[in-house]
Amino acid sequence: MRGIAPSWRIVQAPPRQDRTQAPAGFNVALGDKRLAACASDPLRNRALPAVIATTRGSNDTGCPDHVRAQDPSLGLVERIEFRTIEQELGVGMFPTLVPYLNDISLPDMVRTAELPFARREGKPNLAGSYAGLLGDSVRWPSRHYLGDPVLSWFGDGDTVLLGCTCGDWGCWPFTAMVTVAEDTVNWSGYRTGHRDWGYHELLPVTFDRLQYEEALQTTVR
Repeated sequence: MRGIAPSWRIVQAPPRQDRTQAPAGFNVALGDKRLAACASDPLRNRALPAVIATTRGSNDTGCPDHVRAQDPSLGLVERIEFRTIEQELGVGMFPTLVPYLNDISLPDMVRTAELPFARREGKPNLAGSYAGLLGDSVRWPSRHYLGDPVLSWFGDGDTVLLGCTCGDWGCWPFTAMVTVAEDTVNWSGYRTGHRDWGYHELLPVTFDRLQYEEALQTTVR
């Protein structure tokens, strides 16, 4: 444990506003740095978030189609999975629930965005040092990942997506705002609980709601 957080807590999110309208398409323009988004992370040898991106009215990212279709950092997600992963949580191995976007784990994606901030603190190992979530409360038929969070750190409607590697999710939570529309589910507004780090390199991502819910249904125990 990092000793920077109270013991883990559950905050019931306040009543949510009507969000029935799907968010606008997240068309991406990377300006002069667009080609950097196609570079492979040397630690992963695959496309990962590499540049600060902005949303505009153009689909032209400057990347080949096969990269754009596979890279969640560009806001285009063909497939999400919620995989049960055995992880060491300080007192033994436990089954945790870890989101994978186009076969890239969410902790790996987050690590890429957090690494510059963690290095400035002289603690590069902090970047992406998250575990999946424990317990049946976040597994189907829970609607935790569908805009009705069971675990919320900031208490403003945020959904905890990842927790600490010590097993206490509130020790090091990573959160997003989850917006559910008729045909889509969107993640945006990423935050971590104990640092004022920016996540500009992690674009909002939009999932097909049917595929998203089918993935959640596989988590039932």
